Amino acid sequence: MPRMPSKLRPTPDLSKRNDSTRLLQKAISFHKVGDLAQAARGYQQILSLTSKHFDATHLLAVVNAQLGQVDKSRDLFTRALALRPNHAEAHFNKGTMEKAAGELVAAAIDFGFTLENAPDHLGALNNRSLVLLELQRFEEALSDNERLLKLTPEDAVAHNNRGTILHKMMRLDQSLTSFDKAIRLKPDYVEAFNNRGNLLKDLHRFDEAIADYNSAIAIDSDFAAAPFNKSITMLLKGDLEQGWRLWEWRWQQTKLTSPKRDFEAPLWIDNSDIDGKTILLHSEQGFGDTIQFIRYAPMVADLGARIVVEAPASLHPLLSSVCGVDQLVDKGEALPSFDYHCPLMSLPMAFGTTLKTVPAEVPYLTVSRARADYWSARLGSSLKPRVAFAWRGNPNNSNDRNRSAKLVDLRQHLSSPRCKHHTQT
Repeated sequence: MPRMPSKLRPTPDLSKRNDSTRLLQKAISFHKVGDLAQAARGYQQILSLTSKHFDATHLLAVVNAQLGQVDKSRDLFTRALALRPNHAEAHFNKGTMEKAAGELVAAAIDFGFTLENAPDHLGALNNRSLVLLELQRFEEALSDNERLLKLTPEDAVAHNNRGTILHKMMRLDQSLTSFDKAIRLKPDYVEAFNNRGNLLKDLHRFDEAIADYNSAIAIDSDFAAAPFNKSITMLLKGDLEQGWRLWEWRWQQTKLTSPKRDFEAPLWIDNSDIDGKTILLHSEQGFGDTIQFIRYAPMVADLGARIVVEAPASLHPLLSSVCGVDQLVDKGEALPSFDYHCPLMSLPMAFGTTLKTVPAEVPYLTVSRARADYWSARLGSSLKPRVAFAWRGNPNNSNDRNRSAKLVDLRQHLSSPRCKHHTQT
């Protein structure tokens, strides 16, 4: 949240200087105790006397930012900075507002102006580093973080953030050192335990990762990221029963791509009797997840239920081939009545899936004859087996750099005379 500057400099040429100074002090006192409405009235009263009072304009912008009035706040910050273009704290507060509003590029620019005028501004160094991290400008983010650590070498948060940046850069050993340092400085640092657990998971040191997640949970049982990340680690270890139970913590994640759905009909996740009932199975997250977990639909149908599947329309031609699916509905389309509902990715837990009981009747998806004939004609005949590569996913995925390949890199491996390749973009 934008902060109030530590030193206020009233405009010297204000015609009613004494009155405005008194009004400013009173408004600031309201602001400090969180009475934003009274503070705003005080700053506006000053501006009614003079429209070019920097402190009143600046602090009214801060109030509007705290109230979530982004457009008003941005306009007031612009007016304040027109009066004092080099005011570091005003740039910092505007940057903080832009960051909260998701305007990351604008925030980085404002934090940059702050640092031009106050090179050792700790808040600007920290916040610009975090913004650059979100923008995947990792080298720049690391540079700001290292400047910050030179000023505050014992700052646990800065070491944790350094670990996060280095993890994104796949400099894993250095990342681990930073998380270790953060935890030594702050032994109850929940986020650092969770972040170190994520790193250890990526290093396939699963037991150590689980120990870190357990430490985070012991410190704060409401910290949802730790059990969620523990679920992924348990699944990687092959403990599907515990992994899928903990996977339900996904709904508590702030950045989950699919929010939790609330319906009047009850959630079905306990394999209870649904014979003769209609159940809505709804997709979540990416296309691949829907394709993967629709394999459970025949098992639901075997319980005697009528199945409605809600999924993106582009997947309907493929999903229509799944045994037991009675009706397909596009995402956002009006839903028919149903008695129960279940997210597709909760079905493994509902059926108590283990490694030995993963539904493996394949193929469970087929394509229409017309579609098969189209591709057969397009690709032509071949005596060799064909292998398809899915070389990229959603570019908006935060981890896309680690999950998508560059087509040019694949082509160099397919240039052998032994390979005949067709490229579809």
